[in-house]
Amino acid sequence: MADIVSLDHVDLMVSAMNSLDMSAVFWPGEKPRIFHPMQDLNRTGSILLNENLRSVMDRYPEEEFEKLPGALRRVLPQDYEFAAVPRTMYSWVDILKACDGYEYQSCEHDDWPKTLAHQLVNSLRRLVIHHLDGYEESTAWDWDRPTGG
Repeated sequence: MADIVSLDHVDLMVSAMNSLDMSAVFWPGEKPRIFHPMQDLNRTGSILLNENLRSVMDRYPEEEFEKLPGALRRVLPQDYEFAAVPRTMYSWVDILKACDGYEYQSCEHDDWPKTLAHQLVNSLRRLVIHHLDGYEESTAWDWDRPTGG
């Protein structure tokens, strides 16, 4: 099952990208390139919405846009306007969960792993992990079993 994610969901993910200053994302493929998500936050959100819509439409090809399952308040991807979510309103775990939810709703077509949206989500996850409590202090970078026990 795939649903259209809410505009708030996309705003949350783009806000986290902005908060973490996600400056560049490598997008492999036939024509590898670099995308700069912070240059245009509206475009970044539009890319996420577009891929989600593509997935839902792939799952429900007979449905009209207005009748697709998911968020009631929706816009076409090209009409998306970013509305910042203050950093105090979310945790890094919230962002990881939002990425999982978004991916679940957006991966219904075979090209998903090759999309820019997929790269954006995975890059956001990698950045967020470094901000989790205890990550920097962990000694497991080069881990061995304790001896003598």
